[in-house]
Amino acid sequence: YEQYTSDLFRLPFGNVAPGDDIRVSCEYLEPLPFFKKGYIVSLPLYFPRGTIVENATWDKVVSVECRINALTANSNIDCWSHNIQQETDAESGAVIIHCIDSKPMDADDEQTKLLDYTDVSRTGRDFQLSYSVKNEEIQAHCVHEVDVEDADSGSLCIFITPPRKLSTTFPRAFFFLLDRSGSMIGEPYNEAIRALKRALDRLRPVDQFNVCLFDDTQVFFQLDALIAADKTAIEECKQWID
Repeated sequence: YEQYTSDLFRLPFGNVAPGDDIRVSCEYLEPLPFFKKGYIVSLPLYFPRGTIVENATWDKVVSVECRINALTANSNIDCWSHNIQQETDAESGAVIIHCIDSKPMDADDEQTKLLDYTDVSRTGRDFQLSYSVKNEEIQAHCVHEVDVEDADSGSLCIFITPPRKLSTTFPRAFFFLLDRSGSMIGEPYNEAIRALKRALDRLRPVDQFNVCLFDDTQVFFQLDALIAADKTAIEECKQWID
């Protein structure tokens, strides 16, 4: 226990008799990254040698069950780190993932070279999977946890998933700030103006924008409003900047 191992959390237990069964539950809330039309789940489950029971394989010591409810019937699940079994909860529609064992690591993988992944049956590896959320509409999911000690407190995490296909162009809103203080006199200010004009030329008609010039005071192209980025507004803004 006294030996330090980086990136490994240890929790000591005392007065443990032979044959005692100790179970530790850990709950945490983590936003999932969205990548290529799906969410990625990553759970660190690599154990350096000597940190778990050495005379047993990883799958005999670690049990992983993952419940995924993507609120859509055609979600694809891909687990590239472990062999898994899937079943569907008839009541909630959630997909239940059971981890069987670790898949071998690629010998050329950088993580394999840094860590002792020569025998994943003993050390295990991080659990990683992705699941797609295919829907024609924008999906919004909310996970809400209530504080057990205060019913009026708690936490939440909101996931907003874009539609599978975009049938329209989403408008963007830009607010440009241009420093015209004394420190910008000369070429720095001229270069900033050129950059701002290039940015204005790249706006689309569905976008909105406004510009603020500031030193010790602020001057706005349009006061307290974003305006449509049509050609007339863009040209008027360029003349105003000059």
